[in-house]
Amino acid sequence: MKTLLKISILALLVSSYSVFADHDERSVEERVRELTPVIGSLEKISVPAADGKKFSIPAKIDTGAASSCMHATKIEKFKKDGKEFARFVTVNDDEPVVMEAPITREDEVTSSNGHSEDRVFVSLPVKIGDHKFWAEFSLADRSAMKLPVLLGASLLRNRFLVDVSRESLLSN
Repeated sequence: MKTLLKISILALLVSSYSVFADHDERSVEERVRELTPVIGSLEKISVPAADGKKFSIPAKIDTGAASSCMHATKIEKFKKDGKEFARFVTVNDDEPVVMEAPITREDEVTSSNGHSEDRVFVSLPVKIGDHKFWAEFSLADRSAMKLPVLLGASLLRNRFLVDVSRESLLSN
């Protein structure tokens, strides 16, 4: 009799759970979208200059690119507190800005045009809208490109959904 009572109570709990779980008729995908921030095809990111001041820099969102890239010239490697760092110049509204960041690795990167080159990768604190996190960027001369920063899939994955039909959804 006790076993039958336990089974009945368990069945009642399971059916009650199913009623509440099925109450939300949205798909799992719709629920995930509600919780995941959506960014546009272009956003501004905030990063710190070497002097600690933060500035905004425009970025192209590219889900087809594996990694992210930041425009950089005059790249110099140096040691700071026993760790390898890179000092480089990027741009803010066409004005040069000196940045420093820890080197995470050096690796060969193949661009969309098939050209391969060795690049330095650095880690930077990034802010997009209200979302703050550390991200890895390769450093390359992007002066021939429309925007100085490209945000690739490794940065976007598990952080953002991308609406390519819109721009500046999180940045002002």
